[in-house]
Amino acid sequence: MLDFNTDTAALPLLAAHDTALLASLVADQVLSPVDADRATSSALRLGLPLADVLLRQCNLPADIVARHQAKAYDTQAIDPTRQPPDATLVDRLGARTCLRLGVLPWRQVDRTTVILTSRPDQFAAVQPDLEQNFGKLRMAISTQAQVTQAIVTLFGPTLAAEAETCVPHQDSCRSWNTGRLSRIAGLLAVFLLGCAYFVPNGLIVALTLWAVGVLAITTLLKVSAAIIGLRPPPPHHHALWPILTCQ
Repeated sequence: MLDFNTDTAALPLLAAHDTALLASLVADQVLSPVDADRATSSALRLGLPLADVLLRQCNLPADIVARHQAKAYDTQAIDPTRQPPDATLVDRLGARTCLRLGVLPWRQVDRTTVILTSRPDQFAAVQPDLEQNFGKLRMAISTQAQVTQAIVTLFGPTLAAEAETCVPHQDSCRSWNTGRLSRIAGLLAVFLLGCAYFVPNGLIVALTLWAVGVLAITTLLKVSAAIIGLRPPPPHHHALWPILTCQ
């Protein structure tokens, strides 16, 4: 195992910002050198972002990780739930796009748009698209929960309406006429009562045939399922999920 204080063999494999993040956490005694070493090893071995390892393996609070990420990236840590974003900026990019990319256009300061993200290591990948929408940018750090909550607070009803109408109209139950179905059910009930009064024998025969048909179909389904169950199962591989712990 590598000693974070004395053995720096693994540190060149980390990004410079990740190395700075670990150094900041250790310097403030938020993370012990031993846990920093374990987090480094886990991130390199499993190919996971270091911040994810710190959150899930070392159980560090997300706001603390965000604050130290801001130090590592020489920027600010901003909580958009306490300092709400400019809704027009979010609307320009689209609430769903913000959630998908994990970014939040916060405010414009001196003609520069501040973009909040919980994934600063992935910001460069989306920066060109953001610059097309907002021009000059400055990145700031937030947690994923804070970004999501801020967007939902501003656009919750809109997102809910979009979710309710995302299924094509022809495949949705939005066009169901419940009043018409109720009238049809009522007429059917009246018809059955009339048959029971005027031709009870015919109704009994019809219900008996219907029950026999349902039982026959059910039996066929069970037989089909039994035949399929006798076939050998296809080969498959069980995914091995890593168990992360700092204990």
